[in-house]
Amino acid sequence: TSPSSQRSTSMQFITSLKSMTPSKCIRSCIRRNLAYASVHTLNSGEVVCQCSDYLELHGGITHDANCDRPCPTDSQVKCGSVGKLSVFNIHG
Repeated sequence: TSPSSQRSTSMQFITSLKSMTPSKCIRSCIRRNLAYASVHTLNSGEVVCQCSDYLELHGGITHDANCDRPCPTDSQVKCGSVGKLSVFNIHG
C-alpha cells in the first residue's frame, strides 16, 4: 500500500463502483495486461480501481495495516484508506 499521491506514468483509470473489490480490480488489470492494480474507497462509498504498469512513489510506502477502510461489498476485505491506496503487484 502507499499514499494516494502515488502516480504512474501509464495509469489507466478503470472504474469507480460500490460493487468494486480488489479481486475484481485485479482481474480488470490482468485483462488489460497491466502490472499493478490499486483500490481506494471514496467517502461516497464508491471504490476506485486503477491499473498501471509503473509506480512512482511520492509519499512512500506504508504498512498494510494502515489501509483499513473496508470495501462496501465485503467488510472483511480492505480497500485502501483515507489518502492511501491498496496496491497489488499482479505479475509477481
